[in-house]
Amino acid sequence: MAMFVLFVVFSFTITSTYADEEVETVKLSKAQYSSIHYIGDLNRSSFPKGFIFGAGSSSYQGYGPPQPSPGSATGYSMCVRGVPRVYPVEGAANQGGKGPSIWDTFTDQQPGSHHNNIFLFGHLSMDILTVPTVKVRSGCLGLECEKIKDGSNADITIDQYHRYKEDVEIAKDQNMDYYRFSISWPRILPKGKLSGGINQEGIAYYNNLINELLHKGVKPFVTLFHWEVPQVLEDEYDGFLNSQIIDDFQDYADLCFKEFGNRVKYWVTLNEPYQFTSGGYANGQSAPGRCSNTCLSGNSGTEPYIVAHNLILAHAKVVQVYKTKYQALFGKIAVS
Repeated sequence: MAMFVLFVVFSFTITSTYADEEVETVKLSKAQYSSIHYIGDLNRSSFPKGFIFGAGSSSYQGYGPPQPSPGSATGYSMCVRGVPRVYPVEGAANQGGKGPSIWDTFTDQQPGSHHNNIFLFGHLSMDILTVPTVKVRSGCLGLECEKIKDGSNADITIDQYHRYKEDVEIAKDQNMDYYRFSISWPRILPKGKLSGGINQEGIAYYNNLINELLHKGVKPFVTLFHWEVPQVLEDEYDGFLNSQIIDDFQDYADLCFKEFGNRVKYWVTLNEPYQFTSGGYANGQSAPGRCSNTCLSGNSGTEPYIVAHNLILAHAKVVQVYKTKYQALFGKIAVS
């Protein structure tokens, strides 16, 4: 129980960019508060000094499934790109030397899947986008359940892998100061480990993206883990259910710091570890899809706590590596 409480507190420490920095709460003035009753009134003066403006994305998995919206023509909810609620953008799932992640496996293993691709219309613009929602049926088990509407996946999505220059240009046009994106672990290390070889095409892609952002005056804000465990590590030792992953994650993070740390000054070790743990190991609604009642394998009573423990240790080791080897680069690192 003590470990669970610690993890809940730990997983929601999101405001500070220093792991040990005290979080400051800013109280808006009456004028500021009255100006944001309607989103159309928002502008930079509506926010406190030092507020970071930017867009967020992830290489594969985003914040979570949108909820059904009766008011929309399709029955799915609408989301707006350019705000923190994000969906996968990178695409090129089988290109550039990338290895499969647990999300590739999770979205492919569903009934009647035609391996459809989710095409989100527009690039990093403020266009309104319709995205599929996860369908959960009471009493269905494992592969009998439809995990993503219509068997869709994120093999292509908006194809940022090939169109990153367009995305960066739009971010610049929208006066964004920062762009947060996640690095795909299996794109950098297709075999999950340094011993399996480094994918130089993956390194080159992220170098190009980072350099393009900086060229346009947009600062990169990089997440190391947005739930993309290399499938090979899931197959070898059950991913975050095994403490072996801590050292492999440390090696992966160290490689990212070495390759990109001279230009990236803001790092996030883990994105929403609580959501990864609950969705992947308690209710089975996200990869790797493990749970007690409606999944083919898993134990909702024990596995979430094992995964939470290993996530905490992995975060701690990576922060230690950064502060020991790379703090001279004057970057900041935390969990979100």
